[in-house]
Amino acid sequence: MKLRAKRDQTSKTFETIIVVLHALTMAVFGLMNKLTGIFYEMIKTVDVSNDALTLTPIDPEFMAMMMPAMILMISVISAMALKVAQGGLYKTVFYHIGMLIVIGSVVMFVMDALLSDYLATHVLDFVKPEL
Repeated sequence: MKLRAKRDQTSKTFETIIVVLHALTMAVFGLMNKLTGIFYEMIKTVDVSNDALTLTPIDPEFMAMMMPAMILMISVISAMALKVAQGGLYKTVFYHIGMLIVIGSVVMFVMDALLSDYLATHVLDFVKPEL
């Protein structure tokens, strides 16, 4: 009985760590998405290629299309790891997949809302001062 209680305690700790790391990973992906959009706006007017190497900026539309796929992929991988650690029926993995997808989606939405104007106006200071 003690061994089962110890396994449950370890799996709950692992679950908490996975959920926190999942939210942080999604926050980093949200930041990357927003920075890609800002740098695309900066670089699209400047030619950064030379004869030896042709460089093109990453399209923010492509990054926006990849974000749901990243949320889904990372959620499935993390949920499988949680299910292996917890044991039991593998049909219950869908609970963890759903929970991680919701957490990832909310974090992405919040990061997009928080960073929408903050990076451009405060950190990178692209706004021209009014005279």
